[in-house]
Amino acid sequence: MTKPKKAPERARVIKMALVNSASNRSTATPAVVPAPTAAPSSDKAVRILAKSLFRQLKDAGYQNRDILTLSTELVSLITTDMRPAPPALSDKKH
Repeated sequence: MTKPKKAPERARVIKMALVNSASNRSTATPAVVPAPTAAPSSDKAVRILAKSLFRQLKDAGYQNRDILTLSTELVSLITTDMRPAPPALSDKKH
């Protein structure tokens, strides 16, 4: 069993994965994540990013369960972000 590296090293590895993935993309690729109706090439870029991040996390000493926990948290954050905002208190009728 490998011992995970220190937290600053992990953060550095994650940053490197993102930078490496971004540098592998064409200069014509927008920096912002495209809308779901984007061309298949953007889907490929996202898959490349995921593979790169996965490899970097494994190389940094993260176990599969840690990466799965990260993935689950990301899905949770996205789900929360997609929910409509609750109405403001001033919008409620008395």
